[in-house]
Amino acid sequence: ERLEADKDPEIIGHIIVADSGGGAADSVPEPSSAIKQLTKPIVSYIDGMAASACIYAISYTQKIIAHQAFDQVGCIGTMITVSGWPKLRRDADGYVQVRVYADQSAEKNADYEAALEGNTQIIKEDLLNPLCQAFIDDMKANRPGASDDQLTGKTYFAKDVVGSLIDSIGSFEDAIQAVIDLAAAAEDPNTNTSEKMDL
Repeated sequence: ERLEADKDPEIIGHIIVADSGGGAADSVPEPSSAIKQLTKPIVSYIDGMAASACIYAISYTQKIIAHQAFDQVGCIGTMITVSGWPKLRRDADGYVQVRVYADQSAEKNADYEAALEGNTQIIKEDLLNPLCQAFIDDMKANRPGASDDQLTGKTYFAKDVVGSLIDSIGSFEDAIQAVIDLAAAAEDPNTNTSEKMDL
């Protein structure tokens, strides 16, 4: 079901205020799905940082405006932290802990176990690389001005990615005006969106 605000005839569009360093990969589908369901214009306004999963989610909006030149944008990539004890652990006092898998479960946690032993190739090939490629492909589709070198995990100042990862730098009022302009253009494609409308 679509978001209630999108059904309200008094609302002409939406603004997402973003300030996040990212998060888990599985956090992206829910907001991006909601954004794709909206029928009214949607603009993102970065107020500090939009990195990793955050820039991924807001890349589905029609415009991205950063508040300041030195807001941080990017960090397009995937990573994982693996920690734990090895399969067999013996404490100094002789206490033993061991993980045992059924014969039929030879691949259960294989990537995790290998990573704990120093072999990170399995977890990269089976988990990180596919997720990262999907991230890169979606960013290229959503932000066609993004260059390949901007999709390798680096975080940028907003001023350095205008026209690629973001559209402009401006005030919150500029974000409001962008929604107004997009709504006017949607109603009448012949509208000159450079003309300011009163709020």
